[in-house]
Parts: sequence; C-alpha cells; structure tokens
Amino acid sequence: MHGFVVCLSVVVGLTVLNRLYTRSQISSLRRRPFSSELAG
Repeated sequence: MHGFVVCLSVVVGLTVLNRLYTRSQISSLRRRPFSSELAG
C-alpha cells in the first residue's frame, strides 16, 4: 500500500509539472511567435 501511495504521488507530481511546463511554453509562444523563428 505504501508503494502504491508513493507511485501515485509521483504520477500526480509529474502530471502537475507537465501541465505547468506546457502552460509556460504556451504563454511564451503567445508572447513571441516561436514557430516563425523555426521556419525562418
């Protein structure tokens, strides 16, 4: 049971970090177009 709780907490933490990282990436993309820099 303890291992399951640890695994669940790790999965939740990774999901939250992934969401925050994706949100920061999206906000930075809105600030300055990153795709145009890659295309150019």
